[in-house]
Amino acid sequence: MRKYAIQIMQSYGRIARLAFAVAPVAAILILSGCGHSSSPPPRRDTGATPPPTREDTVEAGLRPPARESFRVRLQYLQSTQEEVLIAEQELVVSAHDIGLRRLPAGTWKVSARTLGPAKKSWPVFVKAFEHHETAALRDALEHWRKQGFAPSVTTMGHAVAGSGGALHDNRLYWLAVRRCASEAEAEALKKQLQGQKVWAWSREEVDNRARANITFRSATGGEVLHAASPVTVRSEGLLTLPDARKGHPPVTVPAPMEILADHTGHTAFLGEVALEEYLRGILPAEMYASWPLEALKAQAVAARSEVLVHARGKHFFDGYDFCIEQHCRAFGGRGLYDPRTDQAVKETEGIILVAADKSIVPTVFSSNCGGWTESNENVWDGAAQPALRGRPDSRDGERRGSHNHAERWLNSGGHAYCAGDKDYYRWTRSISLAKLSAQFNRDYGIGNLRSIEALERGVSGRLKSVRVVGDRKSAVINKELNIRRAFENLPSALCTFSIQGGTVHIRGAGRGHGVGLCQHGANGMARENLGYEAILRHYFSGVALARL
Repeated sequence: MRKYAIQIMQSYGRIARLAFAVAPVAAILILSGCGHSSSPPPRRDTGATPPPTREDTVEAGLRPPARESFRVRLQYLQSTQEEVLIAEQELVVSAHDIGLRRLPAGTWKVSARTLGPAKKSWPVFVKAFEHHETAALRDALEHWRKQGFAPSVTTMGHAVAGSGGALHDNRLYWLAVRRCASEAEAEALKKQLQGQKVWAWSREEVDNRARANITFRSATGGEVLHAASPVTVRSEGLLTLPDARKGHPPVTVPAPMEILADHTGHTAFLGEVALEEYLRGILPAEMYASWPLEALKAQAVAARSEVLVHARGKHFFDGYDFCIEQHCRAFGGRGLYDPRTDQAVKETEGIILVAADKSIVPTVFSSNCGGWTESNENVWDGAAQPALRGRPDSRDGERRGSHNHAERWLNSGGHAYCAGDKDYYRWTRSISLAKLSAQFNRDYGIGNLRSIEALERGVSGRLKSVRVVGDRKSAVINKELNIRRAFENLPSALCTFSIQGGTVHIRGAGRGHGVGLCQHGANGMARENLGYEAILRHYFSGVALARL
């Protein structure tokens, strides 16, 4: 497998015009305007993460690129208590007030004491622009300046250059019209903008971290080291956090690790791992390691692509890419590596899925599609993604959208690659009518529940909206996830309802949102001797494989 290099360009002022040469070996060019969840932070001795980039134009100068492997920034643990850190070998602790100090290998108890709050602002955003909308972004900046605002742009995401020089651009620009000093000020501005038919949103942003002291105590309880936050811990050996994931095995990771008091006043343990190592840590939690290798390889490629796309997402303003819980994706560290998933990662090293415009595909996945995948816009807000089209999970199929078609599909066995999942390919639930009546009356004031009507379905038959009818009034529940939650967390929204006596009977298919890769379907395809490339092209429309 050909090794690849990655160039990371970190911008602290403005975004530059792209000018680069692709090395003989495949390279990644990470162009980012932030130093936290949308991209790895710059490699600095302090390990500190800079605040989000604030830009008012789309061109300007970049720092020279640093050639290094792509690294995923993770929050391993966030705590208000003293936490245990176990070092296999000697620790080298650095902070701006103590320089470098050495601590012996062993067990250490770490805590933080906040001395001063973080300085925060609340930018009010009015629009998000994709990477190809820079001209529209310039026009929008000028529009808001003329209205007396001081607009700025926060840049998230990456522009990634693969082998052959193709640029895979997944950058996203959020345009803020003002950075407010308080949440109340931001809320007032949002209401003001509604008068202009502008539906703004805001996020809490940290301008300067909280002042705090980090204390290391030996296993016997004596205070050994006291340093100002943030503290960076380095070691030649591995570091273990026994309580990083409550109810799970300890999380063991390579150094360095950064320990600091975050903007919420918690002690945060942060670190970075190379992309391929991160995949080794998440793959065993995402798919059964006992499944066929081709299914595991399809999951590895999907996960690699999804990580690169969604690093600009959930934790952008928290200062890291992902947490290690299911909220992002479960990461167990080196203690959970498995030889078979390791092999899948190795044999697909650097391979991603790209769309026709060369952007990296948002390769979402769910456990079981129930025989038909769903189009993304029927499940989440946002524009339709060409790669995420609903389609039958078999070589043939019929289009369904009406209630009657969904009924017929659910009542039939139907051939599908994911049919081997006996627990969720088809399922039933029964819920007390009295219990649901009480819930819907509390939430919507409908009185006693009389009927449940399917109003709209997606291409797979998944519900997009339902009406719950009571003896007092009716109410409509929209969105796939809201529907599932309303009926006691159904496995999926590909279902039908009937009321008999005092019970609501639900027949359904699949588990999860059903968009993108169907994991049990990938397992079924692999068992029919189909390779990982065929599996990926089956679930993601119009895609190509590219190498970083």
